[in-house]
Amino acid sequence: AINFTLNNVKINPDDAMYLGLMITELIINSVKYAFHPSQRKEINLHVEWNKIEQEIAFNYQDNGELSKGKEIRPILVLQLGQQLAVNPILNSETGFCLTFTKKIEI
Repeated sequence: AINFTLNNVKINPDDAMYLGLMITELIINSVKYAFHPSQRKEINLHVEWNKIEQEIAFNYQDNGELSKGKEIRPILVLQLGQQLAVNPILNSETGFCLTFTKKIEI
């Protein structure tokens, strides 16, 4: 199952393109590498707009058994993070997780 929780937020076209590419790459990596064939597969994506801070909070997580506890460095995802000018935090304790915040100019 893929679950999306997205707030309505306006961002510039370049950021939208890089964010879309990042989401696509994250999902492809999870499907290809994270799950045992018989495992219940779950991917969660949460993008929340914080009006007070004028930033988005991005959280991507899967429950992939094959990625638990491993050091995962998704090169293309990290390069897209550079294009977005964010510093993603990676965690693999319960599957793969990537989070970051990004200030949005209004």
